[in-house]
Amino acid sequence: MTQPLHFRLRPRVRGTTAGITVLNMLSNTVGATLPLPAATYGIVSGSSLYVAGTPPGTLCGAGTAATSCGTLSIVDVGAMTASAPIIVTDGYHNRMDMSSNGQLFVGATTCTNVISSTETRGCLAIYNTTTPGVVFPPDNGMSPASPTFQAARSSMCAKAGTSASMTPPPTSC
Repeated sequence: MTQPLHFRLRPRVRGTTAGITVLNMLSNTVGATLPLPAATYGIVSGSSLYVAGTPPGTLCGAGTAATSCGTLSIVDVGAMTASAPIIVTDGYHNRMDMSSNGQLFVGATTCTNVISSTETRGCLAIYNTTTPGVVFPPDNGMSPASPTFQAARSSMCAKAGTSASMTPPPTSC
């Protein structure tokens, strides 16, 4: 994709629908908007645009004590179509990084930390792009004061590789 994309932020910003809009710089025209549940941050890898955000009122479902979750949408930038939303941690998504082995690290601030006898999770979700699935590493927090996201990604990758929740463990990060 050689054209810029405009993010229409999550629905609670100015009451609009979140989405992605193509901007044609040659003709100075705005294309149609592809609606998404939320769109605060994204990263392009190949022909896919990974977009994260936290739509108001998104429930997490069974298996977690978290009461609010965010979403990850995968946009085919050539066809301008989106996948069904994938549940990730909530919060303000402002960090993403793709590892060399296809793991997408999605980080947020102001998320809901969960600490219980059966679950610990914070502001990081790891989406496996090669064998789709999400892992929530057993660690809390991710704030602007924490180390750079690259360092946090390396640390979380090491922790996720030893965690029973990661199947199979990553071979490299």
